[in-house]
Amino acid sequence: AWAESSTLREIVHNLRVEAATGVAQPQENQPVDLDLLSLLTLVVEAPFYVLLLTWQFQAAKTAQLLFLPARRAPGLGVGSWFIPIVNLWFPYQAIRDCLPPRDPGRRVVARMWTFFIAMLVMYGVAGVLAWVGTPIGGIFAAITLALGAGFALHGSRAVQLIADAHQRLLYPGETGQPEQMTPTSQ
Repeated sequence: AWAESSTLREIVHNLRVEAATGVAQPQENQPVDLDLLSLLTLVVEAPFYVLLLTWQFQAAKTAQLLFLPARRAPGLGVGSWFIPIVNLWFPYQAIRDCLPPRDPGRRVVARMWTFFIAMLVMYGVAGVLAWVGTPIGGIFAAITLALGAGFALHGSRAVQLIADAHQRLLYPGETGQPEQMTPTSQ
């Protein structure tokens, strides 16, 4: 948003001039560095989201096979990321429901989702401030990055907790620790 702010301001300015004068303003070409930045962002983000959605579907299918109660089917849990409005809570519920009820890992999923929603809000604020051209937008962009890091940190912790819970449910009684060699087992 910060990189594109000058282009957005130019477009809005040209629309205002055209509305006031009736004369269309010539459009300048978009800077090459902006195209490279957008491409780099896409190359970095796309595999992450594919991995996240694939993991979420597999975790939800495993939870379903373990008879964990779920509000959403695995496909709807993944698809809900793309449905406006409900994408603010359906994905959270779908990920949380990969854990057994009353599992303490659900709090980590809640923190992860809190960071995600806060990141979305700050991204919007930073985008508006960048578009307006105020220097304080850089502060909000830094806050957005910090919230994204919090989302990633708690998200990776949630993935591990879900994997551990599924392991415990699939193999009850196993601790996951290698057996200790005792004199009688040698």
